[in-house]
Amino acid sequence: MESAPMKQVIIWLVLFLLSGPLLANQGLIDSLELLLVSEENPQIQLQLRNKIAFNYYRNNPDKTVRMSLENIKMAEEIGDEEGRLSAMNNLAVGQVFQNKSQKALETFKLLEEDGRKSGFMTIVHRACNNQGSIFRDLGQTESAIEAYQEAFTIAKMQKDDEAYCLYLNNLVSLLIDQGEFEKAQRYYDNAMPVASNLENKSVLAIITHGLGNLYEKTDRYALASEQFKDALRISRATGDTQSEIQALSSLARIEQNKGNSKKTLQYNLEAYELAKDYGAARVLTETYLALAKNYFDRKDLNKTVEMSVLGLEEAHKAMNLAIQAEFYKLLSKAKEGQSEFPLALHYHKLFKAKEDSLAVASQKQKIKELTLKYDLKEKDEENFRLRQNQERQTLELKQRTIIVFLVGLGLFLVSLIALLLYRNNRRRVLYNQELKEEVKLAIKDLETSNHQLKMSNRELERFTHIASHDLKEPLRNITSFVRLIERRLVGKNEGLREYLQFVQNNAKQMHILIEDVLEFSKLSKFNPVFEQIEVGNVIKQVSMAMETFLKERNASLLFDEMPDIYSSESQLYILFKNIIENGIIFNDSPHPRVLVTYKLKDGYHVFSFKDNGIGIEEKYQKKIFGMFDRLHGRVKHKGSGLGLSICKKIVQRLQGQISVESKKDKGSTFIIKLPQELDLDNKSNVTIQFNPKSLEKEPVTEQVN
Repeated sequence: MESAPMKQVIIWLVLFLLSGPLLANQGLIDSLELLLVSEENPQIQLQLRNKIAFNYYRNNPDKTVRMSLENIKMAEEIGDEEGRLSAMNNLAVGQVFQNKSQKALETFKLLEEDGRKSGFMTIVHRACNNQGSIFRDLGQTESAIEAYQEAFTIAKMQKDDEAYCLYLNNLVSLLIDQGEFEKAQRYYDNAMPVASNLENKSVLAIITHGLGNLYEKTDRYALASEQFKDALRISRATGDTQSEIQALSSLARIEQNKGNSKKTLQYNLEAYELAKDYGAARVLTETYLALAKNYFDRKDLNKTVEMSVLGLEEAHKAMNLAIQAEFYKLLSKAKEGQSEFPLALHYHKLFKAKEDSLAVASQKQKIKELTLKYDLKEKDEENFRLRQNQERQTLELKQRTIIVFLVGLGLFLVSLIALLLYRNNRRRVLYNQELKEEVKLAIKDLETSNHQLKMSNRELERFTHIASHDLKEPLRNITSFVRLIERRLVGKNEGLREYLQFVQNNAKQMHILIEDVLEFSKLSKFNPVFEQIEVGNVIKQVSMAMETFLKERNASLLFDEMPDIYSSESQLYILFKNIIENGIIFNDSPHPRVLVTYKLKDGYHVFSFKDNGIGIEEKYQKKIFGMFDRLHGRVKHKGSGLGLSICKKIVQRLQGQISVESKKDKGSTFIIKLPQELDLDNKSNVTIQFNPKSLEKEPVTEQVN
């Protein structure tokens, strides 16, 4: 039968067929970024930025989220409502792939509300469908059904047949899980003629595949096999590789149920060959797992080990703990069958460790689901209480009216009271009108000031970009012509070549300086976006980005277990990267090393970065955070003199402190203190509670030698 991960793949495949392209294309991203550099129209710039942000969602969802938040602000500034809604959709998509379901759900709900207000109903039905998929993942079946029904109802009213079929397929898939097979069959009977007439045959492949799932669930394997073969034929005709892989995997599952090992292996091998070229780590991982299980069932232990090792590598890329555990389990059994008992025991331990991690992750997910359910229940109860109060107030008003009518208060008294109320109300209206005029004048002055400030900021940003471009261009020309001169001097004048090398090195240093000045100037462009983040993931991203740099210097980056804190992820990334690079660059050790540790002290998150570098004399320790202040020559230690200035500015924006403890030739320790309680835009403080884990065990190590 169909596995839970495969169901999720199908659901989100439908989601992204409606949202945009399925895979991030680096070539497309590069082309879009080139267009963005030369484009001056703000609205077209926003369209290009939205496309770039979306194309990062699968490989780098963090970047999708960061760019989308920037794009929302940009859209608000230029008054582009459609661009703002598109950026909000990209933000929610990024949050989904960050596994932040509750945040994504809140963003999609807000997107639905704003779309209705603006009249962009296509955005509304997509947002409803995506909410349904999140509710389904959270196990909230009733909410998921309501969201899907709302989505396909709006799509039908808009005569968007493609979206109608896809949303209907999502709903039917949920009904199948609930065992409502007859209702599911009726929905498919309605959807199939519509899908058959669509120009986009990929939708027909999805509906056909879904009908096959229904037949499979009801043990009608022959009919299921026919549907999966039809889906395979349609997918191949349209070039839809994702759907083709799914159809092959489903056919393999049917043959496995029949006990036909040969056919099962054949279909899985075809799916594997497609997945290798497809480039999606998750899809490739699942095909590796299916093949490994096939080979194990056929007693081919060597092939089992080979497929498991390859699949394990892809599972690590996809960060899929469940499939990693499956591979370790298969490797343990295969090595046991090969009488390699030490390896079998080793893989069994790894399997148990992954199983424990899955249990912890599952527990965390359940807590999140319960929290979300509790919040929704609280809102429903609050709405119920408000309705009760309204009904009670309405009843009381009726009773008062009846009492007044029966008692028959004197008309003269009523008239007098009405006259007094009228005069009082008239005075209040006049006062409100005067107040509104004053407010209008104040708002107009404020809008004028804001407009002037925005224009100044845009002119400054454009000047910075043009200045950087004009500075970089002569540097590139200098470097290029120096290389041409060097080629002509081969074997002629070695002394002159040494001078040319000196020119080339200085041009490179100037390029580094320009880049750092730009980075420093951009820090104030956007306010930091504060959210709950995992610091360990930030350091891992830094380690991955610096992998080549660390290898070139035979350097190591080590770090302890890190907390979840409330801060800005993009700002922390730049801060940590600069400090770690500083510890490696200013280091004469044959094996440079930076150790990152954490502790909670006096209401501060304290992060320490200890290196074994050249150290800093005490009299210079305050000077190092100034702009362009260097304590060493550029010949031995490259740099612009801005790295630590950037760090200091970021820490100040995060409401923290930075200091250094160091002795010459004995390394340095940079200490960053970030507060637990943040004052975000004069709003009520947010207190992050953290229960630090013991750090007495050996530190987690990310090392590149």
